[in-house]
Amino acid sequence: MRLKRIVRLVCLLLAITVSATAQVTTSGMTGTILGPENSGLLGATIKATHTPSGTVYTAVASESGVFNIQGMRPGGPYTVEVTYVGLSPVTFSDVFLSLGENYVLNHKFTEDKNELANVVVTAAARGGNRFNREKTGAATNINATQLNQLPTISRSIGDFTRITPQA
Repeated sequence: MRLKRIVRLVCLLLAITVSATAQVTTSGMTGTILGPENSGLLGATIKATHTPSGTVYTAVASESGVFNIQGMRPGGPYTVEVTYVGLSPVTFSDVFLSLGENYVLNHKFTEDKNELANVVVTAAARGGNRFNREKTGAATNINATQLNQLPTISRSIGDFTRITPQA
């Protein structure tokens, strides 16, 4: 009688274990981005946008031009934009992903180059000088509200110095 209970329990545990295996709920995208010389484009950016929800997935190509995006929503449509500095961006529309499978997107850029415009960097001083040459060490700034909320028993300076890294 006891052996039957043990066998039933083992069978039940096996059934639960088999039914509790993980289910795949996402898709992915992979591929290779090549330049005009058939070499991988390190730093090419791949941006896949799930059109219905606006969710954006991005990846950057490796030295060999390979990219990989995992954890994407299955279905679609997706709009995929591939960009690289100095080359015209390419857009792929109506891309649909199958559940649990990687969509393969390979692209080779042609010689159509965009000329980069000049970039001018300017800076302007804001407000007063935040840094003083006479203040060269570490500091802790605390306002009156923080000081009043500081947990203390004796209201001594020792309670305040506990929160300063210099003490």
